[in-house]
Amino acid sequence: PLGSVTYVCSYKTGTLTENRMRVEGFHVDGRDAATPPGPGGRSVAWNLLLAALALSNDAEPRGDGAEGDPTEVALLLAAARAGVGKRELAVRMPRLAEVAFSSERARMTTIHGDPDGGLVAFTKGAPEQVLPSCRDCGAGDAVDPAAMLAAADDMARRGLRVLAFASRRLERIPEDGRLETIESGMTLLGLVGLIDPPRAEAAEAVALCRSAGIRVVMITGDHPATARAIATRLGIVDEGGRVVSGPELARLDRDAFAAQVESIRVYARVAPEQKIQIVEALQKHGELVAMTGDGVNDAPALRQ
Repeated sequence: PLGSVTYVCSYKTGTLTENRMRVEGFHVDGRDAATPPGPGGRSVAWNLLLAALALSNDAEPRGDGAEGDPTEVALLLAAARAGVGKRELAVRMPRLAEVAFSSERARMTTIHGDPDGGLVAFTKGAPEQVLPSCRDCGAGDAVDPAAMLAAADDMARRGLRVLAFASRRLERIPEDGRLETIESGMTLLGLVGLIDPPRAEAAEAVALCRSAGIRVVMITGDHPATARAIATRLGIVDEGGRVVSGPELARLDRDAFAAQVESIRVYARVAPEQKIQIVEALQKHGELVAMTGDGVNDAPALRQ
C-alpha cells in the first residue's frame, strides 16, 4: 500500500523538473558566453557549433517553435535565435547518415553533405564521452581535456546540463558501414549548457515526504554536479551532499553497495539497469520503494 512507502526513487527530468529545456550558456574558443556573437564576429568554431545545433538534431521547426525531444528543441531554438535555421541549412547540408544516441554511448553523430565539398560529421553528447574523440579544438590548438572538463564542471555546478559538440571533415562515408569509426580525430567545437527548471511544486512535495518519514532519492543521467545542484535546490540533499555516479556504482560489489544504499540520496550518470539495482538493494533492507519515471528506460525499475 502506498501509505507504507519508505522510499521514493524519482527520475529527475520531467518529474522533479519541468522538462522544458532552454540553452543558458556556451563555452567556445576557451571563453564563456551567454549568447552567440553576431554573424560578423563568429569564429569557425562558432559557425560550426551553430550548424551542429540545427542539423545534428531530430527536432523539427513548427511555426514559431519546434517539436521533438525537449533538449533537441532547446538546441534548435538556440540556433534559430542566432539566425541559423534548420530548414534552410538542411537544404545545403542534407543529412546522409547517422549513428544514433544510446544511453551506453551517451552521444550521437550525424553526417551531412558539405557545400565546400566532401562531408562533415557532427557529434554531440556528454563531455566525458565526446572529449576523448577530439584531437584539436576550433582554434586549431590541441584539446586540453582537463581544462574542458573543468569548464563543464563549472557549468554543471550552476545546475546546467552540459553537452559537448565536435565535428570532423570526411571524404566519404565508411564503406564497411561502421559509422562509429568516424568518432575519432575530431575537432572540439565547444560546450553548451541547458537549464531544466525544477517544478515549482517539487520542493514542497519533497519536504512533505520528508516530514512523513519518506526518503526521496533522485536518479538522473546528468553530470554529478548538475544532479547535486538540482537536488540541493529541491531539498533532497544538503549543500555539498554526496552524489554517487553510475561508474562509481559499477565499481562497487553488491554487498558494498547494499551497506551504503540507505544513506545515498542522489545518483548521476546512471545506466538503465542500475535503476533496478538501486530499487532491489533498498528492498533487501525491507524498504517499501515507490518509483517514478516517464521514459522507456524507467520501465524495468517501475515494474520492480
